[in-house]
Amino acid sequence: MTINRIKRYLYPLILLSFSLNACGGSGSSGFESRTAAEQNAIAKATEDGGCAMLENSLICAPGAEAIATEDVAGQSANPPLLSNPMSLSIEPVSGALVSCEQDTGNKTCRVKVEMTPFNFLPETRLFVASKREDHVFWTAPLEAVASSEPFKLEAFIHFDLFNIQAQKTFQIAVLIYPPHSNLPIEIEQPLLSHFRAQVIYVVTRLNLEIVAIP
Repeated sequence: MTINRIKRYLYPLILLSFSLNACGGSGSSGFESRTAAEQNAIAKATEDGGCAMLENSLICAPGAEAIATEDVAGQSANPPLLSNPMSLSIEPVSGALVSCEQDTGNKTCRVKVEMTPFNFLPETRLFVASKREDHVFWTAPLEAVASSEPFKLEAFIHFDLFNIQAQKTFQIAVLIYPPHSNLPIEIEQPLLSHFRAQVIYVVTRLNLEIVAIP
């Protein structure tokens, strides 16, 4: 089954789930409370420079030490146990003004995300998703690939110029999947927990500056 067909089948189910969650209670219940909890965890991790538990994932600020284990049985231990914690540096950093490079005549621009992993288990895979602050969904995750610079990984996030004119503030999430973990389906998700990553590093309060490339 192609990715497009998977999206076609899953989007209605996701939207139906939103409706059911919204009807499940008032104020602090359902989808809105989970979204608020996610943003609170991101804010706490960013402010403390550490990590915060969110459902079955550990939300961390870049540079914070986190723990992840090889998932041999298909079920991750949360929080997992490992004697040697890992960390991840990310560019851009939270609060930065980020250049979004626009090719001449193109209606999209792209932001480069660079990652430097420390003490990761061999064969760990990293995926990158982003979310505009005025948008419900996190973007479909893209797998990071080796950079031309030693020991670095990179991914490019693409933005539609029409959609970002009014709202240019966004967040980046780097999803960590140790060996033998179930990888994410590459579709948009409303919550980070839906990606089922053991550890998620988040960069927040990023502002876009559109830069034309000749």
